[in-house]
Amino acid sequence: MNGKDSPFFTYTVDANHKVEFNNKSKFASSYFWDFGDGAYSFDSLPVHTYNTEGSYTVTLYTYNDNCPSDDIYSTEIEIASPTVASFTFNQTDFCKPSSIQFFDASSNNTKNRFWEFQGGIPASSSDLNPVVIYYETGSFNVKLTASNSLYTNSLELKNVVQISTTPVVNFVYTINSNKVSFTNNTQNGNSYEWDFGDGTFSNESNPVHIYANKGVYIVKLIATNDCGKEISEKTLVVNMVKTSDLVLQKFNFFPNPNNGEFSLELEIPEGGYYDFKVYNSTGILVLSDKKEMATGFNTLDFLLRDVPGGLYLFRISKDGKSYSTIFSKK
Repeated sequence: MNGKDSPFFTYTVDANHKVEFNNKSKFASSYFWDFGDGAYSFDSLPVHTYNTEGSYTVTLYTYNDNCPSDDIYSTEIEIASPTVASFTFNQTDFCKPSSIQFFDASSNNTKNRFWEFQGGIPASSSDLNPVVIYYETGSFNVKLTASNSLYTNSLELKNVVQISTTPVVNFVYTINSNKVSFTNNTQNGNSYEWDFGDGTFSNESNPVHIYANKGVYIVKLIATNDCGKEISEKTLVVNMVKTSDLVLQKFNFFPNPNNGEFSLELEIPEGGYYDFKVYNSTGILVLSDKKEMATGFNTLDFLLRDVPGGLYLFRISKDGKSYSTIFSKK
């Protein structure tokens, strides 16, 4: 004698909403399926395709001729299509801090979304159209993961957010008598304006300027980009002091201005003892030294102590011949 019927089934769902039911019922002689969408079947192993995504309660009724009673098994199934993650944004502000709103453009069957914003605040979000603020410069990735009850899909755009800032201004220079060559080391600059401190200007990136008079000049470099402008200024000393007939094949005095510590690179045609003297702007001797140098290249270091900031005359001499330059002590 057969036992009481025991309805049960499993199922598989594909991306086209087709469901194949695997009837696991025992001792049943007939079946009735209610697919929850108004459709029915008397098959033992039915296949049913749903027209619309959603949740459906499927019920299986079984009947046993030997035990004339109906038994029921019901379960809820999810019908969904694969999601497609997509998003848009319109970046109008490229300078930090920059506020950008992102818009979800994923497929309509998306139920949940998870955003990841490299370099942004917040770093992640589950909002539909989140607003993100970027406080740092750089190129940043954005990733959106869209999901529903059955499927997950992600879209990541690399380096899609570009954040910049005002220029980082810097320059160096070399002085040869009254001729000054400027090297522009600015980062993120689009255009430049030089103020040489003598009433003249330039828009070149790396200008060369000739001063008409000796003196101390404050040189300003203004760099501009789409985020604004920044300025850097440095003080330089232009020396146009005439020299006597002391022959120097190379003379490099640095740094100038300085804090009392400075160096001298010299290339001389004749070795021997040389006198080194420093005078203040009133002609008072504040440093005197004698050093022996060899023929060719020499490097010397000096320390000027206990004197105030200002302009000073540095003189090197030998056998009644001299060479002078002006420097500034901070």
